[in-house]
Amino acid sequence: SGMNVDFSKVPVKDQKVIQNDVNRSLTSFSVTQSYNQEQRMEMREKLSMILLRILSRNHGSMHYYQGFHDVCSVHLLTCGSELGEMTAEIHSQVLLLKYLEEDMTSTTSLLNILPMIFQNCDQKVYKFLKKYKVQPFYCVSWVITGLAHDLEDFELIGRIYDVFLSSHEFFPLYFAAALVMHGPARSQLFKNKDMAETHHYLQNLPKNLVLSKTKLKQKKNAAQQQYYIEDIVESARSLMESISPDTLSSYLK
Repeated sequence: SGMNVDFSKVPVKDQKVIQNDVNRSLTSFSVTQSYNQEQRMEMREKLSMILLRILSRNHGSMHYYQGFHDVCSVHLLTCGSELGEMTAEIHSQVLLLKYLEEDMTSTTSLLNILPMIFQNCDQKVYKFLKKYKVQPFYCVSWVITGLAHDLEDFELIGRIYDVFLSSHEFFPLYFAAALVMHGPARSQLFKNKDMAETHHYLQNLPKNLVLSKTKLKQKKNAAQQQYYIEDIVESARSLMESISPDTLSSYLK
């Protein structure tokens, strides 16, 4: 079907970046760690085609960003190449269009929703981040890749995609806020001493997410905190009830 797409519609500079990203891809997910080189090359070829076909068909409205290959990887690995191409395209048309614009303007203004959520729902977090001038860029990969860039556990990524795909387009932002405000993460946050340290701390929060309560119990290592994914999803949903997407949209204008 999409075999005869004209790839020349994808700018050469984007094609080069895509090639570089694809050549480094499919190594970190739990399901790809056992691949041999041949399997990995074959899947990378499929990933490359999915990306180029989606971007060619939507060349007016979609411009490649680094991390979009992570999104398409999840669809490829979950649904196979034909169905995965369709689901990735729908995902990007419905939820990611603003991030796929030519520049970062929309991405930046969407990320600025985070401080608004904190200001309305958690003054202490809001003031702390403001004091150190911490910009919301710590969560850019969470939002634009659905945490696929940040996590290895593919089942966990699948759960997050199910939630994001069945929610409002702002849901990843509520999720990001909920993760930062999550009890143990929040109390640890205030121990950071400057902007760089805080940014680094926040950026790494997803590494503490776990898919099941049983996995929570297994790791008794105090050094690594663990947050049960459903707790964060539930908090994100309550945040969305306390400050609606419409309210946030009106701030953006």
